Amino acid sequence: MTAPRIRFLTLAARVAFYALVFAFLLSRAASAGFSHDENQFIAPGQFLADHGLLPYLDYPYTHMPYGVFLYALTAKLSNFDFLAGRLLNAVAWLVCAILIARAFKNGTESEPPLLELFWEFVAVYLFLNGHILGQIVGNALNHS
Repeated sequence: MTAPRIRFLTLAARVAFYALVFAFLLSRAASAGFSHDENQFIAPGQFLADHGLLPYLDYPYTHMPYGVFLYALTAKLSNFDFLAGRLLNAVAWLVCAILIARAFKNGTESEPPLLELFWEFVAVYLFLNGHILGQIVGNALNHS
């Protein structure tokens, strides 16, 4: 095959693969059981969005406020706070998977394109199927 055709096929395979990864992450976000910790992360975003209250200044908060501003944005954009927060996390997980794949790709540039693509998919598959990720993917938690 010619080089442009191989590049097109690998790009098409990547797009299809990451579309499947995103579908998996969305399905986990929509169907994961409720975690009793989620309210600790979604509520501060709701406080900020609705009343302009900031953690530490206006109320006690026992976590680092990593996601408060992002959860406030999702609370402003949607009436479905938990689902919007979970969808935000699905997008963040997709970005993490792509960044891991790009870092992995930089280490395997001397491989043939199709073999490089295969190992990239294996790395993302292993990343997304780890035991710890199975516990937190799909929930709106700061540490997810």
